[in-house]
Amino acid sequence: MEQSGTVRPAEPLACAIIAISGVVAAWLAALIIGAALLAVSGIAALIGKSGLTKATPPVPKEAIGSVQAEVQELKEKAHR
Repeated sequence: MEQSGTVRPAEPLACAIIAISGVVAAWLAALIIGAALLAVSGIAALIGKSGLTKATPPVPKEAIGSVQAEVQELKEKAHR
């Protein structure tokens, strides 16, 4: 048995569809809510993607610099 006061994720969506279906047909209300959810999820995905690309550089520049320095040092030691 579920506790009272908990809201399942589909309940607000069903309420919105029922509320809109008072004005338009039920299938159209469901379509409108579905399109709104799709738009919100697309915007959230784009915001997340832009935040992710800003957060991490594609290549760790410090690591590349230290590896190149070590390679150069090893080459110098090999030529001695």
